[in-house]
Amino acid sequence: MIRIANAALHLLHLGVIGFTLIGWIWPTTRPFHLIIVGLTLGSWFILGPIIGQPGHCFLTGFQHRIWQRMGNQKRPNYMSYLAERLTGRPANVKRIDILTQSTLYLTTAISLFLFFNQG
Repeated sequence: MIRIANAALHLLHLGVIGFTLIGWIWPTTRPFHLIIVGLTLGSWFILGPIIGQPGHCFLTGFQHRIWQRMGNQKRPNYMSYLAERLTGRPANVKRIDILTQSTLYLTTAISLFLFFNQG
């Protein structure tokens, strides 16, 4: 059961990441894109500081608990884990954090601009 939960969280994580990258493209998905990036930013800048972990992603928090139950080590964040899995090399966590944040801010700005200036 724990492996199914782990796989489901991986799929959810990948879906959120993918939608964050391209959900702003289509006018019909922009409101949903703004909801997803709003939840992400809320997790990073509201929930994170409240629980004493600025930048905390609530999905990664669930993933960490599952990995812990599976006997795996805790990783700095999901994007670093993903980079290590894709490249087979240790991730530069700081570089990945900068890239992740920059991408989220850029796609959020594009989505907001297009949402308020469509048609």
